[in-house]
Amino acid sequence: MRLREILTIEDTDLIESLRPAIEAVESVHKFPKLPICPVIQTRRRTEQGAYYFRGRPNTPIRIEISKFAQYPNLTLIHEIGHLLDTLVLNPLKADYGSEYDFTFDQLITEWNRTLSPMRRLLRSVRLPADRTLLHSLMRPRELWARSYTQWLVRRSGNSQLAEQLDAAREAGTYIANRKVLLQWEDPEFKSIMTLVDELMNGANLL
Repeated sequence: MRLREILTIEDTDLIESLRPAIEAVESVHKFPKLPICPVIQTRRRTEQGAYYFRGRPNTPIRIEISKFAQYPNLTLIHEIGHLLDTLVLNPLKADYGSEYDFTFDQLITEWNRTLSPMRRLLRSVRLPADRTLLHSLMRPRELWARSYTQWLVRRSGNSQLAEQLDAAREAGTYIANRKVLLQWEDPEFKSIMTLVDELMNGANLL
C-alpha cells in the first residue's frame, strides 16, 4: 500500500505543499493495508503538528499540520512515524509499540546513550512546564518519531528535506533558555539508523 492511499488531504494547496514528504516516504518504504487517515491543516501556534488515534484496536483519527509549522514536510514525516508506531510496529494494537514492545529494546539502549544533555538540563530546571516538556521529548514514542524522520530523510536522498532537517537540528529548541538539540549529528545517528533499518525490515516495510 502506498502512503497516498492511506492519507486523505482535501485541501489542494496542502497536498501540493506536502508532496515532497509523501514522495520521499513512498520512495523509501511500503505500508501494509491500513485504515484511511485524514490530514488537516490547523492554525495552532503551540505545536507544529499532531497525530490522533483511538485505541483497542488502534485506529487513526487524523494528522494535523499547523499552518505555522516551520518545516511542514518534516512535521508530516514525524507524524507518520507515530502512525507507524501505533498501527504497524505494535503487535497488540493498544498503544505505542515503542513504549513497550521488545523490538524497540536495542533502539532504546542507543537513544539512552544520547540523552545525557537533556538529563543534565532536567536536573537543573525548576518550572513544571519545562520539566514536563523534557520528559515528553525523552519518551520512546517521541524518540522514535524523530529517529524515523531523520532515517527517512537520509534514506530518501531528498536534498530539500535534508537541508530542512539540518537547519532544524541546528536550531533545536529552547527550554529554560538553554538550547536543546532534538535531532542527532550524523555520526551519532549511524547506529540508530542501522537499527531503524533492521526494525523496518523486520516489519516487512522495506
